[in-house]
Amino acid sequence: MNNPSLHWKQPNYFLSQELPSAVRQWLLYPNSMTKQLKQASLDRQSQFKINILNEGLDLLSAKVYEQKIFSCRLVYSREVQIFSGSTILMYAHSVMPKTETALIKRRFRGLGFKPLGEILFEDKTIDRSPFNVTKIYPASKEYHLATMNQKEQPFVWSRQSYFSQKQQPFLLLTEYFSPNLFTFLSGPVSHDF
Repeated sequence: MNNPSLHWKQPNYFLSQELPSAVRQWLLYPNSMTKQLKQASLDRQSQFKINILNEGLDLLSAKVYEQKIFSCRLVYSREVQIFSGSTILMYAHSVMPKTETALIKRRFRGLGFKPLGEILFEDKTIDRSPFNVTKIYPASKEYHLATMNQKEQPFVWSRQSYFSQKQQPFLLLTEYFSPNLFTFLSGPVSHDF
């Protein structure tokens, strides 16, 4: 599921020269990233596309289980890649405990090609945790899913947060940013979304 060697850190752990403002603004963007990507694709007259890699029941990795966000190991998992035209922008992996079956059926099963963010950010009763970030290196599966082996980079940035309702975490979202994303979204962050 997740790279067992990941060491999640609070964003301020990374020095400003290591995490430039152009990267930081998107890595810490609190609203719907997919909404921003859809708009940027539209602005470029390019097709926004979600490629579903995997969707269904899975076992939570030991590393994620150790974070004690969820009390069970059986989860509903969804892995997607997000593109603008043929350009890979990100790989995202979301997990939700199987114990949340009513919520899964109501909100997430059959999500299909609709972005997860469109559901999460419409509901004002859902809170998002602060981000943890890390670097993902070429030896990991996630690196290759985020880059599609384009432009060999020393690492890619990733962020992780969980969503909760009534102070009860129900979804863990990990996003891996392709180097293309920061070029694609160059310019100031729009806070209209």
